[in-house]
Amino acid sequence: MIEEEMPNIVLCAETHFTLNISESEINIVGYNHIRCDSHSRHTRGVLIYTHKAIECKVVYNNSINNNLWCIVIKTLNNTIKWQIGLVYHSPNSSDAEFIKYIGEILEEYFSENENNVIGDFNINVNLQSTYTNQLSHTFATTSMHQLINFNTRVTETSQTRIDLLYSNSDEIEIKNMENQRISDHETICFNLPVQKRHTMRIYEFRVFCNNYTKENLIALLRNYNFMEANDCDIGLKVQAINSILCDIMGMLTYEKRVQIKLVNKWYDRKLNELNKLKYELFKLAKNTNEWDNYNHTKRHYKKSIKIKRNNLWKIK
Repeated sequence: MIEEEMPNIVLCAETHFTLNISESEINIVGYNHIRCDSHSRHTRGVLIYTHKAIECKVVYNNSINNNLWCIVIKTLNNTIKWQIGLVYHSPNSSDAEFIKYIGEILEEYFSENENNVIGDFNINVNLQSTYTNQLSHTFATTSMHQLINFNTRVTETSQTRIDLLYSNSDEIEIKNMENQRISDHETICFNLPVQKRHTMRIYEFRVFCNNYTKENLIALLRNYNFMEANDCDIGLKVQAINSILCDIMGMLTYEKRVQIKLVNKWYDRKLNELNKLKYELFKLAKNTNEWDNYNHTKRHYKKSIKIKRNNLWKIK
């Protein structure tokens, strides 16, 4: 695949690599690699290949409680300035803990820059659940939203969307490379813009009812034969009526993805200025070796984030 496509960066989730796999076994000519190994040859682990023409540094590389494997890199080329995170979440571990860990990593490493997080989340976003909603909200608080719109794991008995890409850019080109499919997972190709970053925003789906009127509702109801449900028991009658009403509302309303600026959300201008101050103090401390002001500001910044976010949850 690499010989055919010549990508700049290759992200591999669930590598099954352990420390027993030597560097020479995974070397690819022309590429550097960063690995976060599993404890088992049967599952887990992540790996990133970067073309040697791409300058980057490793920002984070860790596994947490056999739940999450994560590598974060930052590209340093003048024309490519992105921070990219690769994750794998074990399906045998807690989704709630995984989302908590992801939230902490986002707070620490993804508060600025152009950001992408991609990987095998093992949370099927085709289904609405507590965890899919929490995952979406966790990324939305850092202005990131999910871009994959096709099923990424397809078997004879199921089709799920568990390989996901969250980003704070709408200009990413994504395609499903069906001819490069590995196992039962799709291979995803995405192209990043080299400049321009969106201001802070959040996306959500809203229902619009421009076509809804009492007259239209009555007219559509008259097209259905409710008598067919007379011979059914009460449970089937309820299902039949509910199905009819859903069909009608689908005709009278439509769902649209809208962009909302993060006005009065928890990550406000004060936090943004505090984060900038933290970064300036960090650069100063590296030169002077005086870390007290930086450490104090960093603690204040992290405490302020937790307070703001908790207040938002209380309001909701």
